Amino acid sequence: MNKIWEIVTDIFIGIIIIFISVMLYFGLKTETVLRSFYNKNVDEFLDNVKRNGVITISDYEKFLSKMDIGGNIFDINLEHRFKILEPEYRFRTLEEIIDEQKRNYTGPNEYHYREVITERPHVDDPINDGNLNTETNESVLEKAINGPADPNHVHDENCYSGHKHKDEPYFIHTHQHTYSCVEFVDLMYCDYRCLSCGIYNHRFLASYYWDEETRSVKLAMSWGGTAECMACGSRSLADIQYKRGYGYSCGYTIDINNDGYNDQVGRDVAYQYRKSFPPPRNVKTKQNYTSGCYFYHEKGYIPVSYTNYYGTPYFDGYYIYELLTNGFNSYCTFPATIELYYRYGNDSTDYYTIEFRPDKQPDGSFIFRCYPGSNLSIYETFPAVDFNRFKQICTSSSELYNYLKENVKRKVIISGGYRSETKMYGVYQNCNEPVHDRWINTCGFEEDKTVDCNHIIVSLTPTHENQTVYVNDPLITTAVATYKDGSTKTVVCTTDFSTSSLVKDQDVTLIYNYTIDGKNYSISCKIKVSVIPRNKTCSKGHTYNLNSDGTDPGCPYCKAWIESLRVIRPETSPIVITIGTTLQDNGVVLLATYMDGHTEEVTSGYTDNLDKNYLGTMQVTIGYKGASITVLVTTVCKKIVCDICGYEYDLYPDGTNPGCPNCIRKIPVFTGNIMEYEHINHSEEILETLYDRGEYILNIDDIFTVTVKNKTSNIARMLLRKIYPSLSERWCLINKSEYILKR
Repeated sequence: MNKIWEIVTDIFIGIIIIFISVMLYFGLKTETVLRSFYNKNVDEFLDNVKRNGVITISDYEKFLSKMDIGGNIFDINLEHRFKILEPEYRFRTLEEIIDEQKRNYTGPNEYHYREVITERPHVDDPINDGNLNTETNESVLEKAINGPADPNHVHDENCYSGHKHKDEPYFIHTHQHTYSCVEFVDLMYCDYRCLSCGIYNHRFLASYYWDEETRSVKLAMSWGGTAECMACGSRSLADIQYKRGYGYSCGYTIDINNDGYNDQVGRDVAYQYRKSFPPPRNVKTKQNYTSGCYFYHEKGYIPVSYTNYYGTPYFDGYYIYELLTNGFNSYCTFPATIELYYRYGNDSTDYYTIEFRPDKQPDGSFIFRCYPGSNLSIYETFPAVDFNRFKQICTSSSELYNYLKENVKRKVIISGGYRSETKMYGVYQNCNEPVHDRWINTCGFEEDKTVDCNHIIVSLTPTHENQTVYVNDPLITTAVATYKDGSTKTVVCTTDFSTSSLVKDQDVTLIYNYTIDGKNYSISCKIKVSVIPRNKTCSKGHTYNLNSDGTDPGCPYCKAWIESLRVIRPETSPIVITIGTTLQDNGVVLLATYMDGHTEEVTSGYTDNLDKNYLGTMQVTIGYKGASITVLVTTVCKKIVCDICGYEYDLYPDGTNPGCPNCIRKIPVFTGNIMEYEHINHSEEILETLYDRGEYILNIDDIFTVTVKNKTSNIARMLLRKIYPSLSERWCLINKSEYILKR
């Protein structure tokens, strides 16, 4: 059975093979015929385009309709290859435009250098290293050499250290006889030669004086015996001559011929007298005289007219005018009571008396207290008056009447009376001077003429006139004393000046005290002193002053002076800033490190030599407080934002606007070249143009290509590919090109 089945199967396969072979033959034959037809259709289409230079819709559709014959589907591609000649344009880059703008700028851009001048802060802490004391009083004395006395020195009165009274007091009186000056014989002597013993001698006979009160000459003393020799008593005398000395009531005498006797002075001759008392006066006001070491108080007084039984002195009434004219304070004594009379009738009882008694006040002025006198009631009281009112009452009858009328209440004061002679009595003591009418010594010293010129210092010269010492250090107080005899000696002086405070060029007094004959003397000289603080040198080598109490304030130089300087903002290098602006405008911050280690951020106040109008990179020196650094700074142009495209770009260095490069780059530029390039329009462009315009035009020498590829195959090829898988399914592939001959 199986064998039969195998035979049947083989027969069936053989029949199928015969059938397929017939199909393959006829299928392939048909494929060859159609391919030839399609090639011819393509050639006709290309030839028409080549000769006419144009494709019309009808031409194209006719071509397609022929390609539909046979029922095959094709992929038909048209290709128009042609050359284009056109000017070459291009769009420039931003960099090109910016570079061109930079090249086109013709404005100035010159760099100007200037020097940066910066100085360290002044530190007022001077160290005085001159005149600093290096000696002491002991070292000065140790090497001091005392000078000897001047061998040519001659002693004079200044060589005596003891006090010598100055200006021996006297009065100079130019005497000229007047009626009031009475001349009288003051002394009388008898000069003789004794015949017994032979000696020459003179014998006193009498002396007289002038009594001012009685204004008469009185005998003071006389010798009552006979003329005899004072040596042997013999009366055998020869060559007897009487010597007279003359006196004057004014108190002055003069020995014109220097024979030891006062001489007569002619009434028509004036002589100057030197006396120890002033010339007497009838009415004397008190006077004070000072001459050197002496003082003379001449008593002022009103002369007493008489003294009554009870011892009360009375004065002439007319002296009231002296008192009123000179003032009561011009007298040491004056009447204690001044009685005024007011007469108003002829009867002896027609008068009133009133008494005024002076009373000195604490301020030295006088008031005058009034008391009733004759014919006035004892019950009346009268007010005291001052000097001016008293003077009016004493010199005017009407003023005396007015005073009585104003104050007398129990009697009627009759007018028209007159003031009569004034009675003055009693003594008012008005002087506190202890001694009157003679010179008294007021210096308090006694004369001493011991030679002390080797002890009397005439000058004192400091050994160190200008001194500088540290605070609380001692001064050199030595000085060279020059004595009256010319000798010199170095001595140690004293001073109350303290060096505990700082001073400069202070005048200081040195005083040297010494004693001569138990009396103390002092002499001084001046020096100039500067007291300075002690100093210290810091680790940086600066010398500075310590505080006055010795504490260390820290080095003022290290506090004020910068050791290093650097830029801390911005941190980039070079520093980029906009032209026309300063470093401070751009927030450049320095860090200054001082010598003592402290730092300071410096945002302003520094100086630099930036040329802010220069565009480019430059080396800039920055200075601050005497320190400086050099940094690179690049200045760039100012920027502006385009109001069209929003692009930010640079202005020119002078601020002018070159135009937005971003907008400028959108404008194409001719390169100067004509471009020739091949362009290909494919089926899409060709058919779009064809159906838009109704035709598609080509140019001479253009290349027009038609490519036809089958998309489907017949049954024979499909069966054959089953047998031969490597067989291509592309049974129709036409690719033909033609140059266009006409336009």
